[in-house]
Amino acid sequence: MSKKKSEMEIDVERSYTPAQTADKLRRIADAIEAGKFFRLQVGGNRLRVPTDGAFEIEMQTDSDGAGEIEIEIKWNRNAEIQS
Repeated sequence: MSKKKSEMEIDVERSYTPAQTADKLRRIADAIEAGKFFRLQVGGNRLRVPTDGAFEIEMQTDSDGAGEIEIEIKWNRNAEIQS
C-alpha cells in the first residue's frame, strides 16, 4: 500500500543567496512572533509549519575552524505537504 503524501518522509537541503536566506528567516521570525503558522517551500516541496513546536539552535565548530549553525523547528503533528 502506498503512503499518502502527508505520510511521506522528506529530507531536502538547498543553498540560498544571503538575500534569499534573510527573506526566509524574516518571514519565519515574523510568523513565530505573531503566533501564526507559516508555509515554507524548499526544493519544490511546501509544508505548513505550526508555531507550537520546539525551537532549537545548534552551533558546531571543528579544529579546522569550520563552523555550522542549524536552526530546527520540530513538531509532533503531520505537516500539510504540497508540491
